[in-house]
Amino acid sequence: MIQITELMDVLIKRFPGAHMLFGMFPRMLVKNSDKHETLKKTNARFQWGLRKGKDMEQIDSRIRFLEEWNYFDYHKDRWRFMRWLALIPAFHDNFNDRIVHITW
Repeated sequence: MIQITELMDVLIKRFPGAHMLFGMFPRMLVKNSDKHETLKKTNARFQWGLRKGKDMEQIDSRIRFLEEWNYFDYHKDRWRFMRWLALIPAFHDNFNDRIVHITW
């Protein structure tokens, strides 16, 4: 978490008034990153995740959360049986990546 805090401090200082969009990995899935499709054939691991995009405001008081988009909400025809699980709020909110929009 220290690295994220330091990174955000540098970005905020160097790019005042900027907007940032980033892919957010759910904190709940960080422990199982070795099973993630993009990492399972590598030694790479996710080190950090968030429960929700608004949690970015806790990293630095200058950060303002604007919006997030959950992958489950788009291209539902591609999710097969997962689209039904996505109707369960706990699953929808904790088991998929999101795009987060913040500013400072």
